[in-house]
Amino acid sequence: MGVYLRRNARLTGYYLLRYSAVLRKKPPFRSHYVVSSAALVEDHVFNEIPEVETWKPAVTYRHEGRSHVFDETPDVETWKPAVTNRYRCEDRSHVFDENPEFETWKPAVRHTHEERSKHRLFSLLGKVLKSLNWKVAWRIRFQRIVNEHEFEVSIDVLRTMVHVFAVAGMRLEVYALLRDMVCYLKELNVDMLELTDFLLERPADVVGLAVIYNVLIKVFAANSMLKNAEDLFWKGTEIELEPDVYSTNFLLKCSVEADREVFAKDLFDIMKYRGPAPNARTYTIMLNYFSKLNLSADEFLSQASAILEDMEKKGISCTVVTYGTLIRGLCQVGAIGDALGLIQKFQKEDRPLNCYCFNAIIYGFCQKGQLSEALEVLEEMQNYGVFPDVYSYSILIDGFCKKGDVEKSLSLFHEMEVFNIRPTIVSYSSLCHGLCNAGLMELSHGFFRESGYRGIEYDNIAYDILIDGFLNQGHVSSANRLFQEMINHNVHPCASTFTNMISGFCQYCREGNSEEALKLDQDIFRTSSVFTTVINRLCKEGKPEKAWELLAPMLKKNIFPDVVMCSILMHGFAKSSKLEVARKLYGKMLKAGIMPDVVMNTILIDILFREKQKVEALKLFMYMIDEGLLPDTRCYTSIIAGFCRLGDMRTAWALFSKMSRKKVRPSVFTFKCLIDGFSKQGRMDLAGQVFLEMKTQGVDPDAEHTSPCSCLSQNWQYEGKGRDAS
Repeated sequence: MGVYLRRNARLTGYYLLRYSAVLRKKPPFRSHYVVSSAALVEDHVFNEIPEVETWKPAVTYRHEGRSHVFDETPDVETWKPAVTNRYRCEDRSHVFDENPEFETWKPAVRHTHEERSKHRLFSLLGKVLKSLNWKVAWRIRFQRIVNEHEFEVSIDVLRTMVHVFAVAGMRLEVYALLRDMVCYLKELNVDMLELTDFLLERPADVVGLAVIYNVLIKVFAANSMLKNAEDLFWKGTEIELEPDVYSTNFLLKCSVEADREVFAKDLFDIMKYRGPAPNARTYTIMLNYFSKLNLSADEFLSQASAILEDMEKKGISCTVVTYGTLIRGLCQVGAIGDALGLIQKFQKEDRPLNCYCFNAIIYGFCQKGQLSEALEVLEEMQNYGVFPDVYSYSILIDGFCKKGDVEKSLSLFHEMEVFNIRPTIVSYSSLCHGLCNAGLMELSHGFFRESGYRGIEYDNIAYDILIDGFLNQGHVSSANRLFQEMINHNVHPCASTFTNMISGFCQYCREGNSEEALKLDQDIFRTSSVFTTVINRLCKEGKPEKAWELLAPMLKKNIFPDVVMCSILMHGFAKSSKLEVARKLYGKMLKAGIMPDVVMNTILIDILFREKQKVEALKLFMYMIDEGLLPDTRCYTSIIAGFCRLGDMRTAWALFSKMSRKKVRPSVFTFKCLIDGFSKQGRMDLAGQVFLEMKTQGVDPDAEHTSPCSCLSQNWQYEGKGRDAS
């Protein structure tokens, strides 16, 4: 027993000396939280074998005589179970007693899983408080401990760790802990105002709140929670916490990028007049802000001059980033000449410049098509000792390719290799685009493959350029192979890629190769929506027969037409004056169980009027209403126009009145049909009444090229000439 106590005393003294050394290096942390105090005093709080009052185990010591160890008839009445000491045990006569007395024995209390889990959590917290070990701290993930423990316990533990690392000045660790907590609580829609109040609670003996305050502003701003960041910024003024210039600059930058103009301007004014004092980074952010406001060249120059003067008054030197932002802003507002003059002035004054400054001017000249001036800037850049980068050459290659000067683009591309500048996928894409436009598909495809051999990953833009180039030359099979390769390499096609592929297949179908077109690709033509797009394109081009040819291979793919596709086909045949085919399609659709909608019935009504079957058209209209399909403006206009063309103005006016009762708003074409119909019958009084009704309902009479006003005036003039002649 004495040996055991002396060993514990030595260990305790060792840890006290070690912990005092840690406290001399780190600022003292005397937390008011129960969690931390419990974690620091671990030897009595987490005793897993509590003392049982009714049972006291005897501790035996070494004993010389062992003749009673195998006694088969022990005295049961006087026997008590003993817990042997792991160090010394002499009397073991009762160890193998087969008849112990169970009446006075009670088992040790077992702790629940929740208690053991809480013990492990507090043990880890104790290690963090003693050692500031980040690997141990990162094991206490907020989401995991919230799922295992109560919310109050979890957030207390995280707050304790945040304060400990904040006191030690470990900002990166504080940022990681706060981000973990904020992102999880954001998903739960927790009020962040309560979280900030909890984290910034001010105990008398805890420092480091300023660190937490500044880091929390960055966490909110970085995770697109700018409203919370702004509220926290204003809250700091209430609790006498001042933000530092780094967190304020970050908040200003995020506000500018999110177009929160009012707060950005207010924040900049606060920094100028109240603090923290702005630095070169602050003014650079504001220059970028003014360049995004779509100001005129004079307005931007005025704002930029004011910023530079303010920096000079406060003795703040411009950095190369400031100059680059200023020059890029001038180029964005179209003041490229001013930007070039400014950069030449900076060269004479030996100001710091980099390729970013020159690239902005090169890009500005290329956008205006002034490629010779852009090349001069490149040469001037090299003479000044600033080496061009890959973006400098990529901008020029793209500019010359758009102009059609492929030879100069190839020369610049080879110049990059001479200067050991490794091209990017952007460089290759620009060059391939120029070669495709020039019809040099083989050369373009060669450069495309070369980029892959160099280990450059293809993107959807590079694939789209090649696919579009092959389709423009009618090489649908080559385009299809590239599309399949794109899918196999998990490169997601963009909208323009699908549009180009569909255009190519439409061209193939126009040439009568619909079967071959559908065999080429198995990934695009898997849904009815793609077939509908192709059929719609062909019908608009006046080739409904080619669209009809797609139905057979579509059915082979177990893709069945819907009401939208059938409506497009019917409309295509009706526009091509193939009314009989359209009516047959309608009958086949009904046999297939496809129920017509308002659009399809409107198309069929128009077809019936073209065949002068007004009775059938009216029956279909009434049947549609009985079936619960409510006619829209187009449907009413179609049937009214049909009766007007046939001269049945009584029925047309009755339908117009019904349209008003059903509160279906007529279009300008509806009024035009009625005015034209009444005018042809010489009923100018009714035509004028319709015109007044149109103005009453607020329909613009000049909304169409052939407006009701022109129809009415022409008929009035015709009627007046007839009266004069008579």
